[in-house]
Amino acid sequence: MSNWVIIVDDDVSILRITRILLKNKDMRVSAVKSGREFLNLMKTHHPDLVLMDIVMPEIDGFKTYERLREFEALEKRSPLPVIFMTNNDNDPALEKKCIDMGASGFIKKPFNRDVLMESISKCLTHKEKPPVEGEKETLAEMADFSTELVADTDLDRLSNLLEERSGDECALWLNKESFINIYRFMMRYIETYNSTAYKILITLNPDDEKSRRASINGICEEFAGFLKLNLRKSDIMMQTKANQFFLLLPELSDSNVGDVLERINTKWKEKDPEGIVSLNFDIQVVSFEKDNESRREHDNAGDRT
Repeated sequence: MSNWVIIVDDDVSILRITRILLKNKDMRVSAVKSGREFLNLMKTHHPDLVLMDIVMPEIDGFKTYERLREFEALEKRSPLPVIFMTNNDNDPALEKKCIDMGASGFIKKPFNRDVLMESISKCLTHKEKPPVEGEKETLAEMADFSTELVADTDLDRLSNLLEERSGDECALWLNKESFINIYRFMMRYIETYNSTAYKILITLNPDDEKSRRASINGICEEFAGFLKLNLRKSDIMMQTKANQFFLLLPELSDSNVGDVLERINTKWKEKDPEGIVSLNFDIQVVSFEKDNESRREHDNAGDRT
């Protein structure tokens, strides 16, 4: 079966040209002119890839992307690969922003046909398999990624990525694939230097009565930004569902991790004085014995609010 690609762009000429290029490669192609139209289409369809323009009226590409991820989390769908497109050559930080958000690629317009096809092929080749039905999203299962050593070339690439963030003062928010790569990198560091880290699953639990008067999706989106700004630049985070976030916090003591969670809880109550949602923290500490390579994990707390 042919791969199905949706193009989202308000420029009709781009839609027409890209459609022709992809159809010549035996792909199924749909073209829509707005983020709103695309999001409506996603309610009943399951494409394989999206080419998303950044600058569009009503809802820009970034906001459309965020709403797509919220919808996927609520519907328990696998993240759809998204390649951002832009004709802005004056902002070198734009590509970094796209990747930090979790996009699968970034292309400048007008694009080269070979570059476009290479980007699409790469995304479709590495597209994640759908989750197994009934999969539990507990801390143990969310965090139990393979800690096998990644290749040195991967370590070099990840090191460069982290060094490029030297000017950022907030946590690194990643999609699942990128999170797993950074996770492995950090676990190797923890093992090598006999260090420790904390894995934390934060769940937002809505108050049934109060949440009827508010947009839970909007609150979860606000919390995501709040959380990123209230963590350290050395911390990494991943949104597992619309109301759930998985964190890896390196180099923390038992007392410090308690202070971090207390600060997050207190500051969030200031932003949500009505108590529309409460925060639940599931915590595990990860450390390595000094005399061997075995990993030691134990629960520090089950339910902390």
